Amino acid sequence: MRLVESPARSLRISLTPLIDVVFILLLFFMLSTQFSRQQVIELAVVADLGAQDQAEQHWLRLHLSADGSISINETRAGTIDTLPTHPLVVAAIAESTPIRLDAGDDVALQELIAASDTLHLAGATLLSLSALH
Repeated sequence: MRLVESPARSLRISLTPLIDVVFILLLFFMLSTQFSRQQVIELAVVADLGAQDQAEQHWLRLHLSADGSISINETRAGTIDTLPTHPLVVAAIAESTPIRLDAGDDVALQELIAASDTLHLAGATLLSLSALH
């Protein structure tokens, strides 16, 4: 008796279900992603003042340290959060005195932006940013 062997089945992988799954995942991620609106800081660029003009102007000098503390005219004044309520800052904003915010190399950019944003929200319009090397 001779047994008949069944022909070998060829295994064929269809890519159609894979494409369907990838397409569904793509749709899911596209529809579930929330796009955040980027905040923009408006900066007015002014012409560079000469060294003599800068020396004659009265600036309120703020120094931002790496630990988040702020010094006003080389006197420790608190943190970024307490900056808008400091009497010297309130007076400078009321009198439209230019404010210079200095930051060292060890200060993170995010901290510098947070400090300038806090001053802007407090009403400071004449703000100068500088990095100390």
